[in-house]
Amino acid sequence: MALVEAFCFYVSNTISYNRVDLPVHTDFNFEVLWISLRPKILPRPISILFCAVVYCPPWYSSDLRKALCCYILNSFDFLTRKYPNAGSFITGDFNNLETHRFNNHLRFNQLVISNTRGNKILDKVFSNCGNAINLQLPCHHSANLIITVFYVFQFRKDLCLLP
Repeated sequence: MALVEAFCFYVSNTISYNRVDLPVHTDFNFEVLWISLRPKILPRPISILFCAVVYCPPWYSSDLRKALCCYILNSFDFLTRKYPNAGSFITGDFNNLETHRFNNHLRFNQLVISNTRGNKILDKVFSNCGNAINLQLPCHHSANLIITVFYVFQFRKDLCLLP
């Protein structure tokens, strides 16, 4: 019996979403699922959200891991040129992928800052949405993690036109 690893991306039925097929060329068939999300309300100046769910198998060679990082960079480069005000997320099962290879260029914040399994952060989520996003990480005792992302809207009273 073969061990199969998979990932799932759940979107509430109240949020409009589409699978995104990017015209970024690669010689490999990487396991990356690209989703565009368009909630009814987004914080300014974010106009749309993109999420990349990445699976990097533990058996990937160093060259394949580098190619995957280049693919992620090129894909986000394409998306930010087409949608300059997009909010973006990268999550998934990175295994031994050196996430700093793409994150040093993208300058995303790692949203998970506390240990998720033992004394390690195994479940990483990166975003360029700054403090407009808040994460809730449920307590868990299994190898699977469900991450819930919430929007945090902060209004400045001095900019509010209402009495």
